[in-house]
Amino acid sequence: MTSRSASRSINPNSLTHPGDTKDFSPAVIAPTFNNARTLCNILDRLERLGYPLIVVNDGSTDATAEQLAAWTNHGRAVPITVITHARNRGKAAAMRSGFATAKAAGHTHVATMDTDGQLDPEDIPALFRVATESRDALVLGVRRRDIPDCPKSSHFAWWMTALGIFLETGRRVLDSQCGLRVYPLQVIEFIRCRSGRYAFESEVITRALWAGSSLVTVPVTCRYLPHSERVSHFKPWRDGMHSFFMHFALTVRRVIPWPLPGLDRHRGFGGNIAQRAAARDSVKQLSGIRKWWNWVDPLTVWRQVRTDRFEQLLVAAALGIGAFVGNMPMGGWQILLAAYVAKRTHVHAIPVVATSLLCLSPITESLSKLAIGTGYLLLHFSLPNLDVLVPEHLTHWQRLARVPVAWPIGAIIVGFFCTWIVLPIFERLLRLVPVRKTVDES
Repeated sequence: MTSRSASRSINPNSLTHPGDTKDFSPAVIAPTFNNARTLCNILDRLERLGYPLIVVNDGSTDATAEQLAAWTNHGRAVPITVITHARNRGKAAAMRSGFATAKAAGHTHVATMDTDGQLDPEDIPALFRVATESRDALVLGVRRRDIPDCPKSSHFAWWMTALGIFLETGRRVLDSQCGLRVYPLQVIEFIRCRSGRYAFESEVITRALWAGSSLVTVPVTCRYLPHSERVSHFKPWRDGMHSFFMHFALTVRRVIPWPLPGLDRHRGFGGNIAQRAAARDSVKQLSGIRKWWNWVDPLTVWRQVRTDRFEQLLVAAALGIGAFVGNMPMGGWQILLAAYVAKRTHVHAIPVVATSLLCLSPITESLSKLAIGTGYLLLHFSLPNLDVLVPEHLTHWQRLARVPVAWPIGAIIVGFFCTWIVLPIFERLLRLVPVRKTVDES
């Protein structure tokens, strides 16, 4: 059964300024790249909020540098720091430069704000109010998904990143790409994100949750400018593939039976919080006879399919994971591996085990030959004679002994492609099933 732990959502209208702001020093980071058309308007609105402002010009080639120089030359009511990259290094690098500057200035928390005009700076105080109540929390702005003129590519990115983060953490984060959020600098200093550009904003969520940070979401306003005025630096193929392989690597890391990075290793952050976060993973969620039964009960899968579109996506993903596991050259031991992987990735066991068992049916012979041939081709740059290399009279383990490297390598590649055949097919089929509610952060 999928984990039901979810991000806590806050209504900013219900918040009041907390009395204790000791040791809470906020600042705002505004990374910008070729947003000269909207930059000064955003900076004026940020200045009126009264927070120290760090602007990172990430190698802009338009009039950004001139506008920043003119804007900062006027007397400003808040401290302004401008950082300039000689060339464009991507949003992640711009944010890291801002984090380092904020940390050096003694700030404890920073809000990040895109300068393309889609988000409202006026939402920042609500996020900071939440951050004062949850000092170790990532505070994420969450946009509505029914925004007029929202590109289809954004919807696809939302679904895929939400799926990746759920497999890695068991948490539903349906908007991991909103540029308006608050970072505790203590968390950022501790975790080590490796992604660049836009993938950073998703990776930091996973690694912060692994390290024991909490997560709070706040609804924010978003609008999409007319297409003729819109400036987007997101490259669907480049950035999409980067994000995909990042989530693939993090999911594999989640499956590896080794302590996740960050747990119980940092003095002053994590500790008991990290232990509590670890206790909320799928193993803990399935403690007790009833929860174990729900995890293997086929009716639970049907109820999940009827819940909402995101749960349908999780079932399709579980089927795809099973297709991957079923290709591994493990004889009949795939069932145990399938159950283990299902538990580690927070999905229901039945779809994973069922699809892995299908790969033990008569199609196994074809898949195993394809895997052996693929692995042999990659290792030797030539196609093998399979009748000679692995004749049919050999047992499974005798075959594996003959190709102990080529078969596993080929199985990973074939399993990967099987996953991305099974997942979209079943995702489309499951969409035909009516659901009881719309997808939200809960």
